[in-house]
Amino acid sequence: MAPDAQDGSEPTGIIFRAQSAYLFGLPYLDEPAQRLAEEGRVDEAIAVYADDIARQRATVDAAVRAGAVLEKGPGERAFHQRIAYDLCRQAEIEVTRPRVRQALNLTAMALGIIRRIEQEAPEEYEGELLVTTLGKFAQIRALCRVRLAEARAAIDEALPILRGLSDDSAEWHASMKRFTDLEADIIRLLDNRTDIASLGLPGTLLRMDSWRDAFTNEYRMARLAELEPAEMIEEAGSVDLAEAICWCLYEAGDVHGTCKLGTVLLAQGEPAIAEAMWHRADEGGDAEAAHRLGRLRQQRGDLTDAEACYRRAVERGSAPAVLDLAELLRRRGDLDGARTHYQAAEHQDAETAAKAQKALRKLDRTSPWSRLRGTSRHRDEP
Repeated sequence: MAPDAQDGSEPTGIIFRAQSAYLFGLPYLDEPAQRLAEEGRVDEAIAVYADDIARQRATVDAAVRAGAVLEKGPGERAFHQRIAYDLCRQAEIEVTRPRVRQALNLTAMALGIIRRIEQEAPEEYEGELLVTTLGKFAQIRALCRVRLAEARAAIDEALPILRGLSDDSAEWHASMKRFTDLEADIIRLLDNRTDIASLGLPGTLLRMDSWRDAFTNEYRMARLAELEPAEMIEEAGSVDLAEAICWCLYEAGDVHGTCKLGTVLLAQGEPAIAEAMWHRADEGGDAEAAHRLGRLRQQRGDLTDAEACYRRAVERGSAPAVLDLAELLRRRGDLDGARTHYQAAEHQDAETAAKAQKALRKLDRTSPWSRLRGTSRHRDEP
């Protein structure tokens, strides 16, 4: 901290300078965070950087309350640069889980901060901060195997700036190689994004050490991607990995994969995003998505829309939807319609048929026509 100018151009008091904290504090974050991550204490590793953001902001707030002002120019930019650094570090850890949404959002926030810094003082940074953050932004997307067009655009923006910073040093050549290698990996992923197996599991290395590792990675990706959500989560051992795989299916244009993504997102406590995914899949003709939307509408009391959803699902071959439609019609007083769909359900799989037969017996016992006849079509059945 240092006294400010006394010429009236700035508030009188103390100026809080953030440069020294940024320059000398980072190793004290990276070392414990790396150690915690290596020990498998991932939440604690992420907390190192999240807590640092909170401390930086709390320190500035406390200084301001005490009468200081955040130094305009380099000091203020250094403060925000450290926040962006912390966000990128968190993303690097999150992608190993892999928690795709979190990793993508963190790097997007970091890039937004750095863009503002560079715009405020282009002569001070000459694009260096922007290049570094664009590289991290692109790398995280490549590791997640999603938002690959964004990754490609980031590399396309960074490379010309990096070439303009050339000093022919070994460090610059190493940076160029990292960027061009990443560019090649992103292009490969983009070219093969509909071949889910070839992407490899989200969060894994873009280049495996051996062909055996690459084969195992691709085989596991293919195996997990074909499973339904409950089985996928169980076999993957992680709902985060299941979600990441389903995001890959969604971006590949897999309609049922989009439905599966909605189901996994619901398990992650994201009902609004889940519903949006089911909408997309329903529009694409997915039977299960229409069925899930029907149940959602029925829970909300929108029976007309629920019926329409169930009918779409039935037309597309959903056996569970036949039962739900029949039950909805029964509750709405359309007993003939209910009976028709219960009878149709008798020709489905054994479990659905058994439920339909039980429902028909119950319907016959409560039907006014049955009471008039004094019998039912299942009177000899228990």
